[in-house]
Amino acid sequence: MLCIILNTTEFICRIAWNTLEVRDCRHCEQPYEIFSEVVEHLKIATGGTNIQSVMTVFRPQRSDEVWGMRFWSNQFVRYAGYKDESSDTILGDPANAEFTTFLTSNRIWKPPSTRSAFDVLPIVLKIPNNDIPFVYELPKEVTHEVELEHPKYPGVKDLGYKWGAVPAISNFTMDLGGIKYPCAPFNGWFVSIEIARNLLERYNATEPLAEAFGMDLTDKLLHQKVSAELETAILHSFEKNKFTVVDPMTVGKSFLTHCKRERTSGRECPAQWSWIGGLLGKYICFYFMSTLSWPTC
Repeated sequence: MLCIILNTTEFICRIAWNTLEVRDCRHCEQPYEIFSEVVEHLKIATGGTNIQSVMTVFRPQRSDEVWGMRFWSNQFVRYAGYKDESSDTILGDPANAEFTTFLTSNRIWKPPSTRSAFDVLPIVLKIPNNDIPFVYELPKEVTHEVELEHPKYPGVKDLGYKWGAVPAISNFTMDLGGIKYPCAPFNGWFVSIEIARNLLERYNATEPLAEAFGMDLTDKLLHQKVSAELETAILHSFEKNKFTVVDPMTVGKSFLTHCKRERTSGRECPAQWSWIGGLLGKYICFYFMSTLSWPTC
């Protein structure tokens, strides 16, 4: 089961497959029980000096169910995106704007009275044969967020950027021999470039950060330079707060080590390069050009 979970084509940290803790919660039926296990999941994930990879498996989809029970939330910690129709702007994360609008317009969730760019969305759980979803706010003690600061540029902290410490995917469906588990949240840890992309592309953080770094806004390599310094801030901030994070080159090397081990054992290592390729950089080209063979895509 561990190999099936961690051999997905989009997952780069496969070398750590044997550290995944799988929690069997198939006995949980009541919404409050499920949410209680969500909280426990996050406690385990952040209970040590390093982030623990965890998967919590709830009951499978039954034959008479179209979807089974599932989370509408795609991650445990995601930020709201508030649309302003008058100015065609979004406060917060545009990736969650449609979901935020759905929750607020249907009165499923009431946002804070003072809205910000980093309001954590609730956990939304849909149970079969219940028209109204169950909505839960995560306790502060398990909603770990990392405020970003740079070791050389104090102005970065003043911008107020932050990100959730644990990437816990909650809308994943696991299919084991035709048995579907639509409610099987799991987490690993972040690669620094993932957070950098989210802030630069979704929060339009390039110019504010460039000014904090004292960079020339007309520089043709501005985006690349800002991205590099932002990753420095992310790595520094996560390590300072004692949360696991990895840089692209390190995770790239580990992935290629994993590929070599798999091939030595006579197994292919499938990969979706639109996801993984951008994180590996030169190490992909060097290794796979030298072997004249590519993993299955």
